[in-house]
Amino acid sequence: MTNLVVHVDEPAKVATAISNVQNFLAARPTSTVVVVVNGPAITTLVTGAWKPLQQTLPQVEIDACIMPW
Repeated sequence: MTNLVVHVDEPAKVATAISNVQNFLAARPTSTVVVVVNGPAITTLVTGAWKPLQQTLPQVEIDACIMPW
């Protein structure tokens, strides 16, 4: 088993991140993945952009990282 952390900080990178995670898990299906979303990409957590990943790959955890200002 391999563990992977993926960081996404721009909304434009969400589709690429999803594709990368799907490809990684296709090659290593027993692995776990944590996606850390921060910065401007936080807005994608409420748009449904991550739903395909969440619904089809239960071994993927999506976390938000919010820095208090």
